[in-house]
Amino acid sequence: MIFGDYWIYIVLIALIIDIIIGEFPTKHPVEFIGDYINFFERKVYKNTVTQGVILLASLLLMVAALVILLQFVLPKLFALLGIPKLIFVFTLGVLASTGLASKCLKIHINKVIYANESDKRNDLSLLVTRNTKDLDNNQVYGSLIETHSENLSDGFIAPLFYLVLFGLPGIILYKTVQTLDSMVGYKNKRYYRFGKASAILDDILNFIPARITALLIWLVAGNKVSWRLIFKDAPKYSSSPNAGYPVAAAAHGVGVKLGGVFYYGDLEVKKAEIGKAKTDNYKNAALDFIKIHSMLEKVILLFFIIILMILYII
Repeated sequence: MIFGDYWIYIVLIALIIDIIIGEFPTKHPVEFIGDYINFFERKVYKNTVTQGVILLASLLLMVAALVILLQFVLPKLFALLGIPKLIFVFTLGVLASTGLASKCLKIHINKVIYANESDKRNDLSLLVTRNTKDLDNNQVYGSLIETHSENLSDGFIAPLFYLVLFGLPGIILYKTVQTLDSMVGYKNKRYYRFGKASAILDDILNFIPARITALLIWLVAGNKVSWRLIFKDAPKYSSSPNAGYPVAAAAHGVGVKLGGVFYYGDLEVKKAEIGKAKTDNYKNAALDFIKIHSMLEKVILLFFIIILMILYII
């Protein structure tokens, strides 16, 4: 375990900061990654797999250098300066919290839910890639539940998973790949080849977290739908090997049917309908999923507090 006996404190500090405070009012570390991707794309873009691999490799090498600095140099620097370990651990926890996005996600979801009708679809368009202008109300809230569940996995559970496994280096490397995928991992004319390597690596890294997210939603939602049904529905939803799992769990968890025909630019995409509609009020369903999200935060926080207590006793 990276950072030895202090890993549980780093995780708890990161969780508490993210859940209570959220993002800091400064430039987010992910924005620096985005700046490099934009710079690379402006200077040497070619829609080839090779060029995409060069982007991926060059960015990972730079981030790896930062990871080495954090892993080996920073602890020695703190020790040399006589800074107490408590401050060192707290600093790592603060840095790790920037890789989690639980509160930030809920803020964006609530903004759409409570926006007036003239702004609602425009606000939703900032969260999804599909065309939102002509969506009816149920499609708006259905799309919101879909993106909420997917981002719950990508923005909270997955980075937390890699933080627990590999410490601060794990969450930094995961966020790097996720940022790459979110910027160049599209199956369109410009990025199909250029973003292919980043998209594949992102799929690999999210394979386990997406399924963990689905199981956690299923457990917290407390409905009587078999988890086997969720795992049966999930592959139908998307060509992505991961996106369907949290979405299927959310659909069954709040009792709505998700999917259908949507437009991405001029491209018509038909997503398989998953879930079972038990309500016609999709706005309430979106609010219910926020409650599931909040409950999930509490369950996860409690879980790591219990782990800390067990480690303390041992």
